[in-house]
Amino acid sequence: MWRIITGLIILHLLLSFIDGVIVGSSDIYATKLTANMSSVSTTATVESTSGWRVADYFYVGDEKVNYNGKTNTEFLNLVRGVDGTKSVAHSVDSMVYARMSNAIRTSVGYNVAELGASAGAINMMTLPISFALTALPQLISWNYSFLKEGNAQYIRMILIAFSAGFAIYIMMQIAGALAGVAQGFLRR
Repeated sequence: MWRIITGLIILHLLLSFIDGVIVGSSDIYATKLTANMSSVSTTATVESTSGWRVADYFYVGDEKVNYNGKTNTEFLNLVRGVDGTKSVAHSVDSMVYARMSNAIRTSVGYNVAELGASAGAINMMTLPISFALTALPQLISWNYSFLKEGNAQYIRMILIAFSAGFAIYIMMQIAGALAGVAQGFLRR
C-alpha cells in the first residue's frame, strides 16, 4: 500500500513539474509576507513573486487565497477565505505557499511539531486525519492544464476516478485503525 501512495505522490510531483513547464511556471514556490495582512486585505506584500503565475491561488497559514495579478513584490486583487477556509489576519514573516508547495507541506505533516508541543501524544492521531482532509484532495485532483484540453480531459477523468477510489480505501483503512484503537481502550 505504501508503494502505491509513494508512487501517486511521485507521479503527482512529476506531473506538476511538467504542467509548470508547459504553462511557463511551477507550483513549487514559497515566499514570506513583508507586511501584515488584515482579514480583509486585498493585497499581499511579499519578498518576491518571481516565478509565480500571474493569476492563481496561494496558502498562508490555513487560509486559501485567490489572486488575480501581481507585481514583483505583491499579489493583487485577493479573494480571501476560498474553498471554506477562514479569512484571518496574518503577520510579517508568515509563509506563503503555492498550491504544490502547500500539498507537499501538508503531506509530510509540517504542523506535527506544533501539535506535539501543545497536545502531546495526540499529534500522532491528528496526522492521518490532517493528511486525509488536506493533502489527499490536492494529490488526487489532477488539476494540470495539459489534462484539461482536448482528449486529455478523458485521461484526467480516469485518473481522478482511480485516485478517488484509492483515497476512499485509505480513509477506510484509517477509520478501521482508529476503531481498533478505540476498541482497545474500551476493553481495558
